[in-house]
Amino acid sequence: ALLQLAVLQDDLQAKSRYLKECKEKFDRALEINPDSKTPDGQLSLFGLGNAYFVMYMFEQDDKEAEMLLEECKQAYKKVIKKEPAKIEIIKTIAKAPQQRKEVLDATKRMEGKTTEEQAEEYVKIVYEQVELLGKQVEEKPNDPKVLNQYGPALLELSMIQENKQEIDKARGSVRKARDVLEKSTTLEKDKNSFSALAVATNAVGMIEEDAEAAYNHFLAARKAFQEAIQLEQDVESVKQMLVSLKDMYKTHEQWKELHPLQAHKMKVDSAPQHLANLTPNGSPVEEPEKSIPSKQRKLKSGAKTKDGKGSKEKTAPEPPKAESAVLNQEEVEGADAATSGSSEKKKKRRNNKKKKSTQADKGAASSGDSTAVALRTAGAATAIAVVGLVAFWYFRRQRGA
Repeated sequence: ALLQLAVLQDDLQAKSRYLKECKEKFDRALEINPDSKTPDGQLSLFGLGNAYFVMYMFEQDDKEAEMLLEECKQAYKKVIKKEPAKIEIIKTIAKAPQQRKEVLDATKRMEGKTTEEQAEEYVKIVYEQVELLGKQVEEKPNDPKVLNQYGPALLELSMIQENKQEIDKARGSVRKARDVLEKSTTLEKDKNSFSALAVATNAVGMIEEDAEAAYNHFLAARKAFQEAIQLEQDVESVKQMLVSLKDMYKTHEQWKELHPLQAHKMKVDSAPQHLANLTPNGSPVEEPEKSIPSKQRKLKSGAKTKDGKGSKEKTAPEPPKAESAVLNQEEVEGADAATSGSSEKKKKRRNNKKKKSTQADKGAASSGDSTAVALRTAGAATAIAVVGLVAFWYFRRQRGA
């Protein structure tokens, strides 16, 4: 929560204060329990790495920024040792310098401007990015990396056009985004692209007047998002995505409100039972103990049956280990080695970290909208790469998301 507040702050001093408090809370949690987790099931160590990453993004001094990025890398490497499926976060680090440049550029363009002027500046940034990426697509029409950026940029443009009441242009941008992302996903199976495709396809369905055509778009959107879920290897992220998939089965309700004359023609699909039973954090609803027959309760608790055999409760399968050319085994082992040693070394290392964090703090700066499906914490890098973190969060806040 503190990290989100920090990102949303326009005032750099307030941003720095929230980030400092966020880092201190995670440090304290890790001192108490190195394996502690946040309420949503993420490792505190992962949260600490994220805090360092945001601090790096807003740090204007290059040397201080490098220190923060190194701290972020070390935290992420330790996370990967505990949860190998999170190895993809290293890809975020690889893009960090370019993302920081975009953030600082956007920050400079927003400085000294009123809220209205900042909104106008953001619009300019999006138009510039769409134009730039459009030219890159012309040069490299089959480059999935370029298409992966162009599609979300068009989605952002469509929202701006909608706010400006340029409805026809907004609809055209949404359809173009859908087409671009469809092509992208045929060239390369990327979870962020499938998530963005789900958003775009859902949006196309929402503006479709014909009930049957709209239903088919909603169905295609769910299939695209299921592809994204299949490609996601982090268990906690999968839980959050399944909750979003559950919510996508309610899209028809919004469509009916927009098209009341056609509402009676809209086909309705109920969420499958395994989705319908999910709690907001993605865990299945547990049956009350009293509703379970006594024999099943004995089996569940591991008690012996008549034949003397016991039964153990099934556990979730271990997530598959991801392969990456970005992080080699030596780096992971090095991070592991850094966590071991005597208690005196650990105390010394904690003190050193406190000194570093004091220096870093000096300059520190998974949704009612259907787009929230793709723009969660884990997948926000897609939007960051398009318009920069500052402008992205600013615009999302202005929309009330």
